[in-house]
Amino acid sequence: MRLKNKIGFIADETHHTVRGVLDWIGDEHDVDGIELRKVEGKHVHELSRQKLVAIKKMLDNENVDVHAIASPLGKGWFLDDDGNPNTNEIQKHLAMVEPLIAAAAILGTDKIRIFGGKRKQDTTSGFEVVLDFFKAVLEKMPASGLALTVENEDATFLSTLSDVACLYRNLGHDKRIKALFDPGNYFFATSIIRALKVLGKNINDLLELEINMHFNRIALVHVKNLRPDNTGMKGLTVALDQGDIDYKRVLGRLKVLGIEVPYDLEPHRTLTGQLDEHSRHQPGDPGYANPENVAEDLKTLENILSQI
Repeated sequence: MRLKNKIGFIADETHHTVRGVLDWIGDEHDVDGIELRKVEGKHVHELSRQKLVAIKKMLDNENVDVHAIASPLGKGWFLDDDGNPNTNEIQKHLAMVEPLIAAAAILGTDKIRIFGGKRKQDTTSGFEVVLDFFKAVLEKMPASGLALTVENEDATFLSTLSDVACLYRNLGHDKRIKALFDPGNYFFATSIIRALKVLGKNINDLLELEINMHFNRIALVHVKNLRPDNTGMKGLTVALDQGDIDYKRVLGRLKVLGIEVPYDLEPHRTLTGQLDEHSRHQPGDPGYANPENVAEDLKTLENILSQI
């Protein structure tokens, strides 16, 4: 029996080609869809129409959906060293929008991932620049049928669900703004870990609070797990059942609230399995993929969902 929530993964975590991804899924792995981040080393917006059409045909033949385009849109330095708008970088990212819209139409997905602009740790201003960037992106978007799923990520101006909700309000409650909720990314936020230590809370308390406040904006969930490093101030990616995030609690809370969205695995571990961020290949590189990690976490995720 297929689970209510769609299950998938970021495709290039298993193979750098779509054919390789589909061969890996085969009859063994019960997934509904994938997120496309890179294909053969190229971002989706860099692929030709001919290539996209061929990808869509392959996916349709195997009955695999595209949950979202995991684009790098918004993951740029939008402020220069003096704190002024970095016009060249902003324009570079705005140039991605129309190709992404076209790609989404071909691939049959209604979600494009976007980030909130890279932020240096000591930066206290600059949200207005990011807000203007989002306004410019929305001007290029269709009025309906396609959402910008904002991934909460440390070292950006939108690192939590609360940040995404603030953006939503500042954009006039534009329904095209959705949240890509990544519980694991909270662990990369040094400020969050420090605050939890001071408050005597754990990461799951914060995640449940965030879900309770902003669950109605969530359109997609990334699933990976982490634990603190030896300093206690940085998160390290580990197997889904070995980290500090209680996914039974987190996903159980989403279920209670009636949220049925895709859960996409992003193990994000190194090829060797060692907790060494510097040895990790870049997404899309042949050496980056580790299908064993995806398979292991997929079994864990299926087990968690069967219990909630």
